[in-house]
Amino acid sequence: MLSTHIMQEVEAMCSRVIIINKGNIIADDAIANLQQMGQGFVEVSFGETATQAELESIVGVNRATARDNNTWQLYSDDPETVRKNLLQFALISNRNILSLRSNSQSLEDIFREKTQK
Repeated sequence: MLSTHIMQEVEAMCSRVIIINKGNIIADDAIANLQQMGQGFVEVSFGETATQAELESIVGVNRATARDNNTWQLYSDDPETVRKNLLQFALISNRNILSLRSNSQSLEDIFREKTQK
């Protein structure tokens, strides 16, 4: 058993995590399961300009955030669906996807999200 607030230690040493907030267990699961349940994102770079409204209209996208020139992070509960829908969006809107990668939330992000309530 390990008790710590340093999530990097937890990720390095544990396969299961229990998160306690104000004396209540708010999460008790394998790290991989918690990361899948948390909101992840897809980062996409286009060769052409896209707007936040266009990207947030893609099925599965909860929120779109601009990173830099034509690069966006698209937050979703199901990043795999967003990846598929992005390809269809690019074809329909005649845009080139220069890069595309998925990322799940870190354990630190999940801990912060669950303990701020």
